[in-house]
Amino acid sequence: MNLLLALRSKGALRDIEVIAILDTAAETAEKSTGELDGKFAKLVAGHIRQMIDPFANLHTFGRLQ
Repeated sequence: MNLLLALRSKGALRDIEVIAILDTAAETAEKSTGELDGKFAKLVAGHIRQMIDPFANLHTFGRLQ
């Protein structure tokens, strides 16, 4: 997360790109299965999706900046 924030603050990534990266990470985590039958994976995916909130401002979401 810190790397994404740093790249965003330097202008290397836009909000929509950060959202796409985090969403892909959450989807990948959801597809993971392991000893706990995917329960941990779903928990991790939920936490990743919470990280999207600061970038998903209604004024900028879905709009290329």
